[in-house]
Amino acid sequence: MRKLTVVTAGLSNPSTTRSVADQLTKAVQTAVSARGESWILK
Repeated sequence: MRKLTVVTAGLSNPSTTRSVADQLTKAVQTAVSARGESWILK
């Protein structure tokens, strides 16, 4: 099982760091799921 921790600290709304974190999370989820592995997002 894989774990991914995503931390954002942007001040604007919407935050650029939040947007990048969301894109990263989606890409990792897609890649890990495609390999048939489970994962946890924290």
